[in-house]
Amino acid sequence: MKKKFIITVDTEGDDLWANKITQKGLKKITTENAKNLENFQQLCEKYNFVPVYLTNYEMSEAKPFVELARYALRKGTAEIGMHMHAWNSPPIKHLPYNPRGTHTYIGEYSQRLQWEKMKYLTRNLEDVFQVSITSHRSGRWWFDEFVLKCLKKLGYIVDCSMTPYVSWSNCVGNWKYGKDYSKDAYKGEYMLSSKNIHKSGCSGIYEVPPTILKQITFDSLTIKHSTVWLRPNGNNLEQMLWIKEKVKKNNKLDYLEFMLHSSELTAGTNPTFKNKGAIEKLYLDLEILFEEISKDFDGIGITDYITTKYGRYKKEMVAGNAKRL
Repeated sequence: MKKKFIITVDTEGDDLWANKITQKGLKKITTENAKNLENFQQLCEKYNFVPVYLTNYEMSEAKPFVELARYALRKGTAEIGMHMHAWNSPPIKHLPYNPRGTHTYIGEYSQRLQWEKMKYLTRNLEDVFQVSITSHRSGRWWFDEFVLKCLKKLGYIVDCSMTPYVSWSNCVGNWKYGKDYSKDAYKGEYMLSSKNIHKSGCSGIYEVPPTILKQITFDSLTIKHSTVWLRPNGNNLEQMLWIKEKVKKNNKLDYLEFMLHSSELTAGTNPTFKNKGAIEKLYLDLEILFEEISKDFDGIGITDYITTKYGRYKKEMVAGNAKRL
């Protein structure tokens, strides 16, 4: 049996790397990238892959994306999950302005407001796309025990917010700094502990982290240790193919998880792929990568990955979703 390939797309407004929070309030967030996702969807379908569009609030109102996603959902060729940037997700509450801060982490709000935001976006996505929302990635990779508690209450099955070997502790929000996952090794999926998200437990929600590996390279005099993602940057096709081969040969790992942002598929709406030529090169790399992955991996949505592997959750999920809707 082939291993599984999961594609996750942080589906969000244009260039959210640039700070949108000012002393006068939020800058307007555009969604031009929503017009250019059809090519990516077609590429995924060419190889029978199932992109998981982890969707932010503003993209739930972007008509081109909504129409594309609804059509793909009807065909069973996509999954919609939740991806919340708390600073731009209703109910909106502005924290005291910090000129040295950037986009507010969800954990900087009160627990009551965190819950209201997560509940609102979950229900909104269910209303827009007419499906149950069971997969989640937190904005700016923030994940903690209270977020987990909210996910469980809302009936989620899977999270993919944690980044093995990677720390975000140098990335400021409004005033807090990001989470540190640098001591978490990439070990595949596991059920989270309600008391400590860095440990396995019996919370009922699985962590399925993106594929991030340690790589050792050598030159004439030095040994270099680096952290490599299954995530395109325009210059890392060889690294991504190396990751694919490493996971293929590892008997303890049975999935690859790829990630990128929807805005990285449109020229000028992200800091990495700035022009038409860069986007064309990205698609060439993706064509090669996807073709190679398809030889050894089958595409699957992230919720289906869990419910297929752990069949006892299928009945619970169906019952829970019926109650929610």
